[in-house]
Amino acid sequence: MVSLLNIYNSQTSEFKGLALNAPTLYAWIPSKTEPFAMLFPAGIAFSATVILAFVFVVYRSQTRLNPKQLISLALFTVLIVPFTLPEMHERYFFPAEVLSIAFGFYFPDYFYVPLTINLISFFSYLYFLLGAGPIPIAYLALAMAVIIAVVGRMVYRSLYQSNNDHPAAEIQP
Repeated sequence: MVSLLNIYNSQTSEFKGLALNAPTLYAWIPSKTEPFAMLFPAGIAFSATVILAFVFVVYRSQTRLNPKQLISLALFTVLIVPFTLPEMHERYFFPAEVLSIAFGFYFPDYFYVPLTINLISFFSYLYFLLGAGPIPIAYLALAMAVIIAVVGRMVYRSLYQSNNDHPAAEIQP
C-alpha cells in the first residue's frame, strides 16, 4: 500500500523535467533553462487547485448525472490531470485516448475530439519511439489545451444548463 501511495513521488525523482514528451502546459517552458526546483511545487499546487475547482463545480451543480454526462466528466478528468501535473510522460494520456473513443460514440457531433486526442498522442509517442517528431510538443500541447477547453465547456454546459440545451444532457421523464 505504501508503494502505491508513493508511486508519483518515486517516479518524479527519476527524471528532472517538467514535461517529458507529453503535451502538457509545461511543454512551452524550455527544458534546458527551467527553474525546476521552483516550478515543480508550484505546478503541483496549481494542479491541485484546478482539480479541486473542478470537483467543486461538479458538486455545486447538484445535477443527477446520466451516462452521457459521466463519460464527458471522465474524459475531462483524464485530460486535465496529466495536462496540469508536472513531470508527466506521454503515456499518462492513454486513459484519455481510450475514453475519447467511447466519448465519440456517445457524441458523434464531436467526432473531432477523439480524432484529435489520438493524433496528438500518436505524435507524442513518436518522440519516445524515434527521438523526434514532425510536430513540436509545444504545438501538440496547444492542441490538447483546445480539446480540453471544448470538453470542459461541454461538461460545464451539461451541468448548468437546462436539459434541452445541451447534447450531454438527456431529457428526464
